[in-house]
Amino acid sequence: MNIHEISYVIVNRNVKSAGFVYKHYNVNTEMPIKLKDLFIICESIEKIIQWCISIGLILDLTGRNGSWFQGHNLSLEKILFITYFWIYKIDQEFVKHELSICNQTIVDWYNYCREVCIEILKTDSEKIGGDSVIVEIDESKFGKRKYHKGRQVEGQWVFGGIERDSKKSFFATVENRTKETLLKLIKDNIKPGTTIISDCWKAYDCLGSEGFEHLKVNHSVNFVDPETGAHTNTIESTWRALKNHYQKYGTVKSLYDTDFSQYCVRKIYNRL
Repeated sequence: MNIHEISYVIVNRNVKSAGFVYKHYNVNTEMPIKLKDLFIICESIEKIIQWCISIGLILDLTGRNGSWFQGHNLSLEKILFITYFWIYKIDQEFVKHELSICNQTIVDWYNYCREVCIEILKTDSEKIGGDSVIVEIDESKFGKRKYHKGRQVEGQWVFGGIERDSKKSFFATVENRTKETLLKLIKDNIKPGTTIISDCWKAYDCLGSEGFEHLKVNHSVNFVDPETGAHTNTIESTWRALKNHYQKYGTVKSLYDTDFSQYCVRKIYNRL
């Protein structure tokens, strides 16, 4: 990770959510910041402010106004360390021990960082795919599957797409898998002319007439279509990885959107 991306370069907070508005830097031109460097930066409040101003993390000498640090009671030092630990996926118990802060504060800040990922994607949103580019799409159900008489199966449907060569992706929680719901997400996130590969879910039958090249694979028969070579192995493996993560660490239904946004942002910065 580039030193300028320590917090994906936070430069302001917007009204609706405390969001990162980040700048692009060539990751090959800067040395990644190390934990020892961060300790040196945090030797004094003056050094913190000087460093943060130099990369655009804060906008004035107060170290708070119009920045990632505005409106929080934690010291600038601890906020920088929490953000650093979140970027490198450090376990929350370790953060609690090292920074001597309570569980709820760490949970809140890690959630806060994930919420910011939604803002990153909004700020730099672009459609994936294009002519001669393959995008795999699929839906998958996350969460517990408990059956009770007279009740629906618990869980959350998630729809997503992955550009096969670049691994650019998008994910969204959905309340249903109807043609109307999925087609809107496809048009919002995938460029016309893209070759879309899906399973045989009926909602996708219209894609050929909506400006896309469409290939199907019938998973009840095989995982790779013997005639076209079409498959959805890339997105299927992504579902498996994400579900393994949730089985290990857990989450709640209300956090799926921020979790998937975090996944996409980490993919952009190769921080998975």
